[in-house]
Amino acid sequence: MSRLREFAKRNPNCKIHLVGHSDGSIVLPAAIDNMINSGVGISSVHLLAPAITVAQFSVTYLPHLASQKLSKLYIYNLSDELEQKDAVTAGILKYHKSPLYLVSRALEWGGSLSAKRKLPYWVCLDSFLSRHGRELPNR
Repeated sequence: MSRLREFAKRNPNCKIHLVGHSDGSIVLPAAIDNMINSGVGISSVHLLAPAITVAQFSVTYLPHLASQKLSKLYIYNLSDELEQKDAVTAGILKYHKSPLYLVSRALEWGGSLSAKRKLPYWVCLDSFLSRHGRELPNR
């Protein structure tokens, strides 16, 4: 982290964007915490098909959003229809849905994925941020 901090000091116009795909969304908060605690600014965070649970997300990303230490977070997901059409194939075995369905059913308790997905993620995020005096940009 010290090398990144020194680089950021020498290059004040440099913008740092972080990207996490799938499990990367679970390990990325450690880097975000280290960067924020070291005074390294983050321009944006992009999560592609994040495999993080709602509980993990609420204690890792949301506090940084509420405090405005992290101001731009973008989440990219497939629609539920595309998740169901996706498939995981390993040799002769085939799971007829996306890895998200497989992982969420293995790691999260209670309810189906479709029940959890009835509200778009931004509804929950809007609710959290509005309680902390912030709002999401236009979708």
